[in-house]
Amino acid sequence: MKDQSCTRFVGLSLSGTKSTKSSLAVLEYYEKQDKVVLSHIFDKISVLDQVSSDELILENLTRLENLSSVFVNAPLQLPKCMRCRLKCPGHSVCKEPEIQWMQNFYEVESKQKKPHKIISPYTEKCGELYWKNAIEDETFILDHAGGANKASIMFRAMYIQRCFESSQKKTNKMSKANSSSKSTKNSKVSWQQFYPQLSVWQWGRSLKVAKSHLRHFSHSVYGKEAREVFLTQLSKRTSLFFYDVEGKKIIHDKNSFEALLGALTAFSHFNNEYFKRPKNYPTNESWPIVPI
Repeated sequence: MKDQSCTRFVGLSLSGTKSTKSSLAVLEYYEKQDKVVLSHIFDKISVLDQVSSDELILENLTRLENLSSVFVNAPLQLPKCMRCRLKCPGHSVCKEPEIQWMQNFYEVESKQKKPHKIISPYTEKCGELYWKNAIEDETFILDHAGGANKASIMFRAMYIQRCFESSQKKTNKMSKANSSSKSTKNSKVSWQQFYPQLSVWQWGRSLKVAKSHLRHFSHSVYGKEAREVFLTQLSKRTSLFFYDVEGKKIIHDKNSFEALLGALTAFSHFNNEYFKRPKNYPTNESWPIVPI
């Protein structure tokens, strides 16, 4: 993996630490040839010979040369109340920008929908609320960062990111110490959150995939057909190349499909084809990447 002619992007679909459903997709962009290749999908990542699945993910990531970004299907920042170090007056009177933004969101929503919902800033984040209704032709139900379905995956994603960045710093120090000329320091790898539901919707609409397929990509019965239609259109309408074995993984495995979506979203981000942070969005709140 020492080819210097391509830039690599990773999509990471995480599940619970004890499960075998996590997948990692590697996308390679050859700028001179204007070619995009799905080089590999590591699927069903689990414990192997007493090596944890986290270690296997980190091993695959650290082996990649010219890695530009890693896009994960989980938050990489705790909800505001869980990272705040101020004396807490209670969220009903809190003046922190993130809490104020969420309060305003719920006030507006309560005028349009009943019943009135109460803010829970120790489990939810601004991004989940913003993207709920941000796409004109669809409403999305996004799990709270600290909710029962997402909290453990959020902690796992943050842990893997921290371990990777620590490993990268160590590698850079060793490279600098062993370099007789200029430093061989690697570029910092960007870590971002993406929403599979939003990424499949945005990419799918541009590929002319029916809305019914996009809504059911993760369905236990209809999901396989939906993923196959999406992949077929992706192959026809873009320059993406992938091997048959990787295509089968994507069609048969929801997490492998989500990993592909993460890599595609990373490529959109690289090409500056994504929704930018709104002016009124809290400065210190993480901004999930959604392709245009």
